[in-house]
Amino acid sequence: MKAVAFLERLYYKILISIYGGISFKELMDEILITFGICESYIDVSSDVYKNKIDRQLLVELKDYKKLFVVKSMNRYERNITKSILDGVNTRLSKAEHKSYVEKTQLNIEQYMEKLSIYWLSFAESLALLGGLFVLAGKIRQVATDKLIKKYEKKKKIQYYDVRRLYSIYLSLAEQDKAVDVLKRAGYAYRKSRSKICREMELVARGGSLEEFSTLMIPDGDNDKLFYEMVYGKNIAIIAPSPGKFNVSEILNEFDLVIRINYIGTSLLNENCNTCRVDISYYSSECGKILSKMSDLSFIKDLKIACFRNVVFDYEKNLIAEGKARARVGCVYKYMFQGFENVVQLILMDLFHFSPARIKVFNANLYLTQQNKIHEEGYIHKKFEATININFLWHAYAAHNLISNYEITKYLYDIGYFEADDELKSVLSLGTKEYLRRMEQLT
Repeated sequence: MKAVAFLERLYYKILISIYGGISFKELMDEILITFGICESYIDVSSDVYKNKIDRQLLVELKDYKKLFVVKSMNRYERNITKSILDGVNTRLSKAEHKSYVEKTQLNIEQYMEKLSIYWLSFAESLALLGGLFVLAGKIRQVATDKLIKKYEKKKKIQYYDVRRLYSIYLSLAEQDKAVDVLKRAGYAYRKSRSKICREMELVARGGSLEEFSTLMIPDGDNDKLFYEMVYGKNIAIIAPSPGKFNVSEILNEFDLVIRINYIGTSLLNENCNTCRVDISYYSSECGKILSKMSDLSFIKDLKIACFRNVVFDYEKNLIAEGKARARVGCVYKYMFQGFENVVQLILMDLFHFSPARIKVFNANLYLTQQNKIHEEGYIHKKFEATININFLWHAYAAHNLISNYEITKYLYDIGYFEADDELKSVLSLGTKEYLRRMEQLT
């Protein structure tokens, strides 16, 4: 079980090393970390993303080929990895691109029995990182078919496959099978994650948010205060995408309005003087930015601030004053792979406090013809000038584009939150069409 976890993590480090251009020494440090020999971590957001990408490295793999590709992949996996990298590095016409995707998919399907689930996960991330979203979706489908087939007749599901298989059945809306996955998980998984398993089972069967809040009662600093603030309330979440309508016209319906990374003015430079902002959730990156600001009075104007984690003194001081808390809950355990985006994190956090109603506005899951404006709303804009490949693709790989779409769609379909017309239309597309349209924007 540990070996499988190490291998999966190592694949992810290969992904970062290939595209991040980190030094050989840093790469070796990561190998030592992967196998538990040392305990320090490279800060991916501050170190790796700032390095320029060597386009030639994507094709040749140079030293990485000897170090990883030969030792960690069989020849089928190695050849298809090279094919994916060629697709990333080559500008293709529309017809050539379609042919390339079909050929690569055919190779993957032809040698499916030779390809491990962990390599397929790596290949999917590699495709997302290169903007090959349709191919990533096809790789996910192969991995899905392989996992379902693997456990058709097996009673016990291996530790690291529980999350994947569970998420597959959620995306297929086969809730009974998702619950069955948890029942077939091994003793080690159920014992180490007993509370989480109860929550996952409740989500799979679409239990009420009232029941949700009783499973894992938050007990962090100011969580009781937050519970009293949120319980039974109508809540609007305003995401950072460019909206097609004036949100302020309908905010009178809601008791509380939540925004993301509020710093006195919106990241999209809209006029916030006319907008309500009762609560703001902050990402780790924004938390770092706030730590360098001299005037944080705008936070004290909020009812409360919710941080990704508590690291800096200003966060601790705000918590002591009853003006901040650390969010609870996570979404990645419901996802095939990757990490959740901030809207999904907010939703999962709020579920623990039983609001009466949640509606999400301005969250089109990146699917907008105004993609440039959408990019400008991101803190990571500062990295754009230092990398050659669209920087959002890094987010699409780490915050897996497919996984985030599918869990958002599932939570919407079971009625855990409402969506504005634009998000509703995006969720109605289905994964395959969503990825096709996303690729058209690249």
